[in-house]
Amino acid sequence: MAAYFDRFLSDHKITANVQAAFDRYPELGEPNSISVQTLNHVVYLSGGVSQGTMRETAESVALKVKGVARVEDTIYVTK
Repeated sequence: MAAYFDRFLSDHKITANVQAAFDRYPELGEPNSISVQTLNHVVYLSGGVSQGTMRETAESVALKVKGVARVEDTIYVTK
């Protein structure tokens, strides 16, 4: 049980750190909407962005966050 709780806290911290990293990239903000979830150190990105380069930026930024093993994204491009 303790190991599960530790993994949950670690995943929660990774999610918070990815969201904080996104905050440093204003182009990923409104009108774009990217949701971040983490499970077993794999970051899942979903939502929409207005340009394809923003999708690439989001994935690249998330990969640089400490503790991220892999990034899976289902971000769609509106234009």
